[in-house]
Amino acid sequence: MHLLNSKSIMDINTEEDWNKHIEECDALLSKLPNCECYVTVDYIDTYNRSKHETKELKLDLEDYYSLLDTLDIKNGYDVLLTDDNQLVFKVFGGGYEYKGKFEMVKTLVVFNPKSNISLAVELGINIQK
Repeated sequence: MHLLNSKSIMDINTEEDWNKHIEECDALLSKLPNCECYVTVDYIDTYNRSKHETKELKLDLEDYYSLLDTLDIKNGYDVLLTDDNQLVFKVFGGGYEYKGKFEMVKTLVVFNPKSNISLAVELGINIQK
């Protein structure tokens, strides 16, 4: 997977960097075409991974935020692109303690376009495999 932000939201320590991250996300996502996608939602943190099954949906790409808005997005998200032309949102939620360890709710939301559209081309990104 290729991080499309200049750095992960988890590596940001200042309000200025937070605002830059949001601007990068907005600029990237504004370039996306609308297309129907197969979408998977997977919790990847320890507790939620064992409690929730993968959700599979069909959704238009332009509706990404309505889906993200249903998740715990307290600490923001990163935007990634896979070599297989999938747009991935790595979502970071609130913290919790589980079995004596501090964890954070983490969710992967993967948009896989049904059409043959190249998201890398649409985003103006050269992905080297």
